[in-house]
This record gives sequence, C-alpha cells and structure tokens, in this order.
Amino acid sequence: MSFQKNNAGLSITGTDFTFVELSFENEQTFLEHFYKIEFEEPLDFNSKESRFIASLQENFDKLKENTDIVTSGISVTLPPELFDVYSIPVDKKLVGDELKKQINWEFSVLFPTEDYNDFLFYQFFSDKLPRAIILGLKKNYAKKIHKFCVRNGIKLNLIDLANVAVNSFSDSDEKIAINLYYDNKTFSVIRLENNTIEYLKLYNIDSDMELATRLNDELVKFSEEFGDSIKNTKINLIGHFSDLDNLEELETMLDIQFSFLDPISFIVPKLSLEIPEEPIDRSMIAPAIAAAMRI
Repeated sequence: MSFQKNNAGLSITGTDFTFVELSFENEQTFLEHFYKIEFEEPLDFNSKESRFIASLQENFDKLKENTDIVTSGISVTLPPELFDVYSIPVDKKLVGDELKKQINWEFSVLFPTEDYNDFLFYQFFSDKLPRAIILGLKKNYAKKIHKFCVRNGIKLNLIDLANVAVNSFSDSDEKIAINLYYDNKTFSVIRLENNTIEYLKLYNIDSDMELATRLNDELVKFSEEFGDSIKNTKINLIGHFSDLDNLEELETMLDIQFSFLDPISFIVPKLSLEIPEEPIDRSMIAPAIAAAMRI
C-alpha cells in the first residue's frame, strides 16, 4: 500500500477533540503526535459556522503550541448522530446515475422533510444480500470542517463516521466480528463479515438498561438471520463506554465477552508520547488513528 509520508487524523465529538499524526516508512506506521482535549463547553455542530470554527480553532491553537505538525493532509471523523442511516434493497447491476437516482428516491421517501441535495452520501454494499447501507451527512457539516482546514492551511482528505472508520482495524483472521460504538447516548452496532459491513444500526439511548435491551435484540437478530454463534463471535467496544456503569453485568446477563479495540497494537508509538494505558481509554482514540491511516 502506498502512503504519503505523514497524515493526520482528527476525531471530533460533542465532548472532545483528538488529533494524531502518523508517519509511514518501510511498511510500518508510526505515531508521531497524539493530542486529546475535552471541550470546556459541549460542541454544538448546529451552531453558526463562525462559532463552530472558533471552538475548533481554540483547541487546535493549543495543539500547535505543543506540537510541531509536519503533515499537510488530514482525515476527519464525525460522530454517528450527525448521519442519517438507512438500508435499501438494491439491484447490483445499477451503477452511476441509476444507482444515485434510487438512493435519492429512497431517501426522499424515508426523510420527506429533508432535501437530498443537501446531503453527501456514503454507501456500503452487502456481499451476501441484495441491499445497500446508505449514510447521509448534511453538506453544511462538511462545509464547516473544510473551512476550518482551509483556515489552517491543511488539505482535507476525507470525512468519515467514527464508528465506520474503526472497522479498518478488524482482524483479517476473524470471519465474523461485531463492533459496538458508544458516544453521547448514541449506540452503534456494526456486523462485519470478512471485513465487509453487512449490517449497521444506530440507536439513541437514555439508559444502560436500554443499551442492554437493544444489544440483546441485535444479537438475537444476528443469530436468527445470519446464523451467528454469538459466543464464538468477537465483540469489540469503541468509544466512551467509560460513561456506562454496567459492562460486567451486561457481559454476564447476555453471556458474552467484550474486548476493547486497541488501535495502538496496529502502529508503533514514539517513545516520548504519553499513550493511554487502559484498554477502555485506548479505544476512545481509535477513530482518530483509523482516520489518519486513510489517505
């Protein structure tokens, strides 16, 4: 795989800002810089453009005071709650304008108060079923991120969902894997088969018990629809699961075992960097590192 010398990743949520810079040499990936800070006030993605950019700039200026950034390119992840998600039946023979036409029509039916021209669309096609998973991001969010990058003289390579970007860390030896992402009361379930997204679902939840109920429903569905043996399936946790109180109880209740996704195991950190030691904390920086690994 060919990489430019350095690339940065920026993960933005409503509560924090995580920046990493990677370098690529001799088929190895090195973590050059790592910076994470919590916002003093929650970031409002729907605030006026000037206020939104000013909030990001304040934290980016702190970063530049302590870090010599080399990269000229950056990839950004945004939280799942900013995206509209839907699944549609699709004829795999459709391509180009015909596929775009179907995606737009399905969107207009499901979200009648929205204009599909105001959205950027991402699509993932199932290898097993005649359907596609469609993700819609308002162009207004992308415009704000782009202007922030222009202001800082950095090329914006791409914008991705935090919960989707981390799927690049999937173990190639695992035929089936389930990635669970949690942040700001948004719970995401992704089922991967042979490293391909076959299923994606988002929930807004209000309690630990509701999360447990939603997860149990999804695991039952995977067993009934896909024939998954959940006890033998790897279940990765990514994000702010430290906000929850009952992970161990959840494992016992559902008779499953979680593992926190560790992005550091895929790269080589500089010895001078202070990297989180706890698995739960390492999982929180996975989106930024995953973004930086994409060019």
